[in-house]
Amino acid sequence: MNMNDAKKQAEAAQKVAGIDPGKIEKPKATGKKEKVGAWDTEIYEFNLGGTTGKIWLAKDFPDAQAI
Repeated sequence: MNMNDAKKQAEAAQKVAGIDPGKIEKPKATGKKEKVGAWDTEIYEFNLGGTTGKIWLAKDFPDAQAI
């Protein structure tokens, strides 16, 4: 699948889920850190058009840049 088709599918799924793409924000660092398993992580918060959540990012995770 090319990127344009993937983007169209994602936008359609967002519309069905009631997510406003205009309100999607990039994840923001909270400044907090936590150990998850063997990895040190940084906690980020996100807003997906009204749905909020947290992401724990482990920058030293094997192949983290590729993921």
